[in-house]
Amino acid sequence: MTRADAAHNPIPQPDHPRPGLYRHYKGGFYTVLHTARHSETEEWLVIYRSEARQDYWARPLAMWAEQVNGTPRFTLIEATPEP
Repeated sequence: MTRADAAHNPIPQPDHPRPGLYRHYKGGFYTVLHTARHSETEEWLVIYRSEARQDYWARPLAMWAEQVNGTPRFTLIEATPEP
């Protein structure tokens, strides 16, 4: 897909997590920075930072949003204010 094609036929975006602080179901805290698409598969990814280690991670959006044993994998604690 060329850039012009993308401008005229954007890929639908699923519901994306809001930027902000999230709690993982196991207890860790993570800050969502933004979402991005994989360059080869065009799969949506969530780009986030571990608050404990200050390193960066990418997780497939579908995995980010799923539930684990009936509990959301990540829960929004505080949204980042919009500019």
